[in-house]
Amino acid sequence: MERPKVYVHRVGSWAPRYLDDENRSRLADFSEIVDDSSLDAPPPNIAHRLEGVQAILSLNGAGAEDITEDALRAVGTVRIAVISHWFHGSHDRATAAWRAAGVRVTDASWGNNFAVAQWTLGAMINGVFRVAELDRAMRAGEVWPDHHFTSSMLDGQRIGLVGLGRIGRLVAGLLQPFHVEIVGYDKYVTAEEASKFNVRWCPLEQVMATSDIISLHLPVTPETTRLITRAHIESIRKGALLVNSARTAILDYEAFRECLQKGLFRAIVDVFEPEPPPVDDTLRTLPNVVMTPHIAGSTARMCHVCGRTAIEELRKQLVG
Repeated sequence: MERPKVYVHRVGSWAPRYLDDENRSRLADFSEIVDDSSLDAPPPNIAHRLEGVQAILSLNGAGAEDITEDALRAVGTVRIAVISHWFHGSHDRATAAWRAAGVRVTDASWGNNFAVAQWTLGAMINGVFRVAELDRAMRAGEVWPDHHFTSSMLDGQRIGLVGLGRIGRLVAGLLQPFHVEIVGYDKYVTAEEASKFNVRWCPLEQVMATSDIISLHLPVTPETTRLITRAHIESIRKGALLVNSARTAILDYEAFRECLQKGLFRAIVDVFEPEPPPVDDTLRTLPNVVMTPHIAGSTARMCHVCGRTAIEELRKQLVG
């Protein structure tokens, strides 16, 4: 029986991160691979490369827009596309073109979602135990910082999730063993639906004002841009912890910075405005801020898991 052809479009130097030897073998197990993944520039004739291809494996969005609606219509054989690591912008535009050509598109980028969810849980645990602050104190010369009763644990905390999509739900799942109360807000999720993953739906104002730990998981859209206002930020409880692995565009960033400088709450952040923040950025000096350089969803293992998950989704759709 002839194996289905799978086209892997260019992603340049990213290619071996997703399509390492193990994942390449996994894909070759059920398909014939037409592989342009390591190219840095578009192939001269994309329609020629797609001849006889039934499926697209989109490792990330770097070269996704090389595959045009016209090329897909000219070839006429491509029926499915699976995305390994969704890139906002390029994949939004590319998938619109693919769907217009009759291609069924599946976002299988769970590997990235898992990575961000795990970083978020780690940030929460780091925050309640004050790991980073105590490390800084000891490195600065405090022989034995007396913080035994300023550190806490997750048990008994009210955790507010702003955004109950893929990552928000994964975080809720990871929190289940810790005896926490989880409240959450998402305009597009009902209270009944939220309850299915043990989250009590609350208005945004209540989530922001009553939570011990707030974690942001909204995508940036016209609706969510600056959704979290100065009033929301100023309502955060004294000493609460805000974790942001999403984007700064979803909140009033000026108000956020001002409140941090006043020491009103603590924050662990993986995103900034701009990125990277200037070397002399005040955030770099604040004792109530812990920073990571936008790495929550960008790890070597994440790329492998993204590739593996997408390939297994392809296998399911192509051969059952």
